[in-house]
This record gives sequence, C-alpha cells and structure tokens, in this order.
Amino acid sequence: MPVCIEADAQTEGQIQKALFQSIEEFWSETTPDDKKDLECLKAKHAKLVGKKKYKDFFLAIETDWEGHISKEVPSDAVSYRDVFNAPTLTSDLRKSVSLASRNSCGTPRPVLNAQKPAPPCEYAKKKQYRVVFK
Repeated sequence: MPVCIEADAQTEGQIQKALFQSIEEFWSETTPDDKKDLECLKAKHAKLVGKKKYKDFFLAIETDWEGHISKEVPSDAVSYRDVFNAPTLTSDLRKSVSLASRNSCGTPRPVLNAQKPAPPCEYAKKKQYRVVFK
C-alpha cells in the first residue's frame, strides 16, 4: 500500500543507508579523550560491526520506490466547508421539533445559520512512497 510522505522527506532506504554509514564511521574513527568510556562499547561490539552483523537488528529493505509528487494547489482554488459543517435547522424543521418536544424542556436558544469562512489551509507537497521489507 503506498503512503504519501513530504516531497523533500528522506525514504526509509536513504535513512537506513545514512544510519549504517554513521555506525561504520563511528567505529572507524579514534575515540576522543573526553569519551574514552566508549572504548569498552567498541570492543564489546567489534565483531558485530566488523562482520556487519549489526544489520541483522534492522528490517532488511528489499526495495523501495518513490512515485509522483503531488501537484500545486491552483492559486484561484476556492475552499469549501460543506463537508464538515454541522447541519443548520430550517424554520420548518424548528416547528416540527418544537411540536414534538415538551414545553418544559428549558430555554429555547437561537440557531445561527451564518456560514463561517473556511479556515486558511496550507497543503504540503507529497510524494508516493512504497517500501518492501524482507
């Protein structure tokens, strides 16, 4: 199933490659004097890094695919609130509701029929992405 990620977001494959490269660099560099406590960690896990067995602790990516990037929203596009507006009561419906309810139910309140303007909405460009793990 494809997912949509930000157009400039890294893919799982890119993130994993960068992470593996960072692990390799960490083990190949000499430990600074102020971080000599890490020497025991490096010694303890030297076989994992040397044989690249640390990759067994991650999901193996079989393949990943980047699809099309979404189109820009046209500058003259108009946003509507129709889908998420609460229904408003018409005068006919108010009459039928008032006839069906008890008179002692409380104080009647006016119903606002005014439509609120649609809030401004920014859409981020997205791209399709699929990844297959082993």
